[in-house]
Amino acid sequence: MTQPMSLPATYPRRALRASIYLIAIECLILALPSGNWSVTGGLFLIAASRWWTIRQGWALSMPLSWNALFLAVVFATKFTVLPASFSDDLDFANTTLAHEIGCWLVATQILILHEPSSRKRIPVAFAALGCLAILCAGDVRLHSVSRTTTLGLMMLFAGGLGWFAHTGRDWLPTDPRRRLRRVILLVTLVLASVPTVYAAQVWHQHERDLEVLLLHLMRVFDETHSRPRSNSHSALAKVSNGKMVEPEKPVLRVSAEDSEPLYLRGIVLDSYRLNATWTTGPSSPPNSLYPRMVPEGRGLPPDEAFFQIHPSAAQQWHTANVNYLSKDDPVPMALLDTAEISIAVDQLSVDSLGNLRIIEASLPDSLAIYTPLSAEPDEAPPPDAEVHYFSPRLDPRIWDMAQSICDGKTTDSEKIRAVESFFHENYLYQIGLETPGHMDPVAYFLLTEPRPAAHCEYFASGAALLLRAVGVPTRYVTGYVPSERHSEGFWIARRKDAHAWVEAFDSDLGRWVTVEATPAAGLPERRTATWSNEFFESWRVWSQTFQQTMSNYGTWAAISMVLQANITRCLLVLVLLASWWILNRRYHRERERQTPLASSRAFPFQQWLFELEADLARRGFQRLPQETLLKFQDRILASPHGLQLRPIAEWYAAYSSIRYNESEQTAERVAQLERSWQSLASRPDLGPNPLGASRG
Repeated sequence: MTQPMSLPATYPRRALRASIYLIAIECLILALPSGNWSVTGGLFLIAASRWWTIRQGWALSMPLSWNALFLAVVFATKFTVLPASFSDDLDFANTTLAHEIGCWLVATQILILHEPSSRKRIPVAFAALGCLAILCAGDVRLHSVSRTTTLGLMMLFAGGLGWFAHTGRDWLPTDPRRRLRRVILLVTLVLASVPTVYAAQVWHQHERDLEVLLLHLMRVFDETHSRPRSNSHSALAKVSNGKMVEPEKPVLRVSAEDSEPLYLRGIVLDSYRLNATWTTGPSSPPNSLYPRMVPEGRGLPPDEAFFQIHPSAAQQWHTANVNYLSKDDPVPMALLDTAEISIAVDQLSVDSLGNLRIIEASLPDSLAIYTPLSAEPDEAPPPDAEVHYFSPRLDPRIWDMAQSICDGKTTDSEKIRAVESFFHENYLYQIGLETPGHMDPVAYFLLTEPRPAAHCEYFASGAALLLRAVGVPTRYVTGYVPSERHSEGFWIARRKDAHAWVEAFDSDLGRWVTVEATPAAGLPERRTATWSNEFFESWRVWSQTFQQTMSNYGTWAAISMVLQANITRCLLVLVLLASWWILNRRYHRERERQTPLASSRAFPFQQWLFELEADLARRGFQRLPQETLLKFQDRILASPHGLQLRPIAEWYAAYSSIRYNESEQTAERVAQLERSWQSLASRPDLGPNPLGASRG
């Protein structure tokens, strides 16, 4: 396939460097999400080898189209037999296929580099294929560090395109505009990268807001043309409405030692009615709960209102403290395995689903949730419970779909994983779903081909019904998944973190488990708080603590708390350091103002000149006020005693050179000038008045 050819005297060295650089960036962007370093690394090594093979005169003899077709077959076979694997949180539309296409495009670029014509000029098609490879690599939803790294690589790729375009032009070696154009190109790329990075960050931060805007526009368009509208009054719209209205509004602050966000239950429902509505079925009446004594080891005051949700023999507990930043949803939050709760009310009620309600009181500002550190078995739901019910009015094809998905799965755990995988692999996420008015929305969501994209309520409802169809009890849950991590260790839940999920009873484990059917793109994204969120939330926590301390213990206690805070101590240290620096500068300025001329850096030079000129003046030869040193030197040499006074004239020349040129003020030169001055002061041959009375 290759043959040696004679290498021309010149070949596009700079273009080849730029091409290999672009391939390196493309391979990095392709490898980062999948971790497929073997294929991409091999492609880069083959591309880098061109720097050696082109010097040897090697090039491909077979046409580029045939080679590209052969590689397409190779990558298609690899995609079928051994596709690239991506983690669940990176899965997105056509990820594995796009990855293989991107690798094939990079391989085609390498073929172009090995073409005989590349020894003269690398065609523009090389850069076009690189852009297509980047588009294929971008078909993955990234998070946190991976997203930032990929964005940086994109900027480097854009710079590489500019470099490639710059090297593709034949420049004259003496063209004076060459360097200027390089500078203009570099500045343009840098200036273009700043708004690009900002736009990418804004797009990511407001991705769901843009989805909501598009959804509103679609609805307006549909209303204008009298198309079928979605049922906005169904229960499935409640969570998505929270994401659409004030999505950045903070709702909860959760203090827990967990490394992953918690699923905080707000409302639990078990009865599905047609037209996408969940309700509570005819379960047992709620039980009233009253405060009990605080158990030892909780670290709570004895008079704290402490409620036992269900008995537990646990000795070690997991604690989560929930602070309500907004009371738009006045419901006590809890976790799936909550056994005890500390909340400042007189009475609670809990039903068979675990829904907590406050009786004759308003929601307090905070509560503490206690769950056993080790999972404990739950009581199995009775056979006639609503969590088993699959309405015969539902489309029977849903039952058939469930049997097909769970075919061969014998345990509840296997069935749960099969249903989760079905939604993750076959559906996309978006807010809103347009459904025809004559069909149940969840049935439309499950049975329509191609699979429609929807939001978390549809995924939770669909998963609950499919699992019930194969005998797994389920219940529908809505709540919050706090996903914004702050440096001080707590989590923040905003309205956009509202979520819906499923709880299923796993008979193999003997307890209820959380089922997450929503694809990764629709989950509340785990994120690190921005500096502004950190500041405002820290200020909120500090101000609330200050107000509580003042109301409970008085003003002096609040002031003492402020003085003991770490930030206050840091500010005091900064104030002290700034005060010391200001006073120190003022002191040195005063010293400089009061210091006589003899202490200045120029004192030795001026002292030597002053004494020498004073001696010359006493001998009758004085430098005039308007006379410079060099003119005075010339007058000395032109005088009748010029020969005798030449050493003095030479000293004036050396003095001028050293005194007014800092580069000459070395220790050796200054010492030499001082020695010559001392020798002049001690010479007797000058006489008392060698110039007589002449003053020029």
